[in-house]
Amino acid sequence: MFLRFISRLLLWVYGWKVVSTPPEGDKFVIVAAPHTSAWDFPFTIAVASLLGLEFSWLGKDALFKGWKGHFFRRMGGIPIDRSKSNNYVEYLADEFHSRDKLHLAIAVEGTRRYVEYWKSGFYHIAKAAEVPLVPAYLDFKTKTGGLGPAIEVTNPTEVMDQLRAFYADIEGYHVDRFGPMRLRIEDEFEAEKQADAVVKAKAEKADQPIRKPVDTPSLLDEAKHAAEEARAAASAKFEEAKIAAEEAKKGASAKLEEAKQAAEKKKEAASAAYEEAKQAANETLEEAKSAAEEALGPKTEPA
Repeated sequence: MFLRFISRLLLWVYGWKVVSTPPEGDKFVIVAAPHTSAWDFPFTIAVASLLGLEFSWLGKDALFKGWKGHFFRRMGGIPIDRSKSNNYVEYLADEFHSRDKLHLAIAVEGTRRYVEYWKSGFYHIAKAAEVPLVPAYLDFKTKTGGLGPAIEVTNPTEVMDQLRAFYADIEGYHVDRFGPMRLRIEDEFEAEKQADAVVKAKAEKADQPIRKPVDTPSLLDEAKHAAEEARAAASAKFEEAKIAAEEAKKGASAKLEEAKQAAEKKKEAASAAYEEAKQAANETLEEAKSAAEEALGPKTEPA
């Protein structure tokens, strides 16, 4: 009761609202994102308290030493020895199997700084424990917090596509610290998927019945024969065109000579006509001169 009162007071003072109800089910992994500020933890505790959700969280084993250990365990903490991180997925899967109720919250980014990839531990834990994922959020843009619908764990790409759609419009305290929502195992899964598709295609091709080969030599001979005929026809047409061009050239040369000779004849005729006209003009001039002298009479000497 005291924690619910403090949680309600905290959210009221800062103007926050809880806008969802807890999903059904006693066991699931809570995806906590975006995680960009130290404010995320107290607001998450407050929202979970008002939802009546008792959730557990992971912490370094150093936090659970001494007098602090009892307090953090009462707050839902589960210690994790980082030096034995290779077995922590199996360890947490065993925790799910051994408990009647467990809501495990995991900050999937693993840090409040910007990262290119989410940590894939939440996916492996949920898959190993055979429990669904439930996205949780704190939207500092609208000052609302809550939980989304449960997501069954299938392949990494299908799971992340649903999470990307859910968190698309949600903003953390530091917007620039919320990186792309992607897992490295997505790249590996897509690569394996493509490799499987190639192997399947090759296998299907190998299973196809062997077709009886066509009489390739006869077809090849026919093709060669047709090519030779086409080549011979092209050569004949080329020779015909060449002969026609030579004849046209000779005809043009003959016509040119004829034109040249005609021009010479016309030139000679014109020269002869000119000479005749010149001679006729000279004769006419002489006649006119003689007629004039006769008309004037003989010349007389002065007395």
